[in-house]
Amino acid sequence: MKRFIRDKVKDKLKPSHIPNAMIDAGFFSTDALDYKDAVKRYAYNYRTRKRQQRPFKLYSARFPAIIIGISDARRQFHPVAFFIMSSTQQSVLEVVFRKPFDLYRMVTGKLAVINYTMADADIAQRNALGAVIRQDREQPAPPVHLMCFFHVMQNVRKYLHSVPPGLHSLALQHVYKIHCARSEVELDRRIHETVQDWKAQPSLCDFERRFSQQWLVGRFTRWQCFVTPAGCAKTNNQPC
Repeated sequence: MKRFIRDKVKDKLKPSHIPNAMIDAGFFSTDALDYKDAVKRYAYNYRTRKRQQRPFKLYSARFPAIIIGISDARRQFHPVAFFIMSSTQQSVLEVVFRKPFDLYRMVTGKLAVINYTMADADIAQRNALGAVIRQDREQPAPPVHLMCFFHVMQNVRKYLHSVPPGLHSLALQHVYKIHCARSEVELDRRIHETVQDWKAQPSLCDFERRFSQQWLVGRFTRWQCFVTPAGCAKTNNQPC
């Protein structure tokens, strides 16, 4: 039975569909619900384990890795380069970011022009890319650095652990209002309304302070819809 499940996983059959395939093959009847759950669990575990065995056990050795690739119009990701690094310091990341640009110049004979970048709140990555663009790209204007909205929300939900559950909806409602602002004027108005509403709730004062310091001032404030070019994703965490 396990061999049959493994074969179906290798054939790209979804784990939720494998029990039906086993019923058709006569392994068990349609009313054997306990077997169906066990089959799906085994299929999911086998598929996950198979994927984790690939990259030379990098994670067990704690070596950070970066995969650089290109996304096409169908949002399919095509790997171009794979880097195994000794650390995530800026000096190491500069070498990593410089190599794809050098390859692009060698193939096309032109310098790559970077208009927009999107990343998490990683200062080393941002500084490294900025240094490479300043030193090697010779472009007239620096790129606009966008913030991944998924990463913003991931941290917002961590902040909410110290907030009473009854106020979660108020906090999230204003975050999404700021994200959906369509102009600088509208953004300023929504930020003002948000800060006033949060400060009116004593239990949200600490949340407001942390959110404002991280996402409303400083280097990681561009996560609103109107600053993102048309046709571009608002997050880099979804499948490309």
